[in-house]
Amino acid sequence: MRIITPSSFKRSRAGAIMAILLGLALVTWPSRALDYLVQVIGAAFCLAGIVTLVLSSREARRANTLFLASVAGSVLLGALLCIFPWLFTGVLIYLLGFMLVAAGGWQLSFLVASLKVTRVPVIFYFLPVVTLVAGILVIADPFRTREALVIVFGAASIIAGTSVLANNLLHEKGKGHADERVEDVEHEEV
Repeated sequence: MRIITPSSFKRSRAGAIMAILLGLALVTWPSRALDYLVQVIGAAFCLAGIVTLVLSSREARRANTLFLASVAGSVLLGALLCIFPWLFTGVLIYLLGFMLVAAGGWQLSFLVASLKVTRVPVIFYFLPVVTLVAGILVIADPFRTREALVIVFGAASIIAGTSVLANNLLHEKGKGHADERVEDVEHEEV
């Protein structure tokens, strides 16, 4: 059972805001967005490998072959991602599609769980269903028009972020009403 706390709402709000910002970037620059995203991921791999190597060289321990191979692999993969981003965008498109399916499914499950606390209007189901359908469409035909997929993913990311923010507000509103529905019942001890 997951316990929903104020800090989890803050984290989900931060994630929703990041999803909205990512969606805006993808919709604004669809022709280069995937290449830039792959290059950022590549830079993160390079940086992680270099930082790991520097931090481990500070210690007096001798690095083993497996460790050095891991660092070299991280830096090499990062460099390949930065230099040849178009080779990896196909994989990224599938990954983005799976992320949309997961986000839509999570939002629908959150709404169903919210039914225990408050009544959920049907309109709140619209955005998660759109997100889920967009993910399925991206997975079904990822290579027809890459730019259109990026725009669809960007729009769906904006919708998903907006939906999470709206669901948080709905849940907070429902928590206040849940206390009003609780009644004390007198009982007789036997």
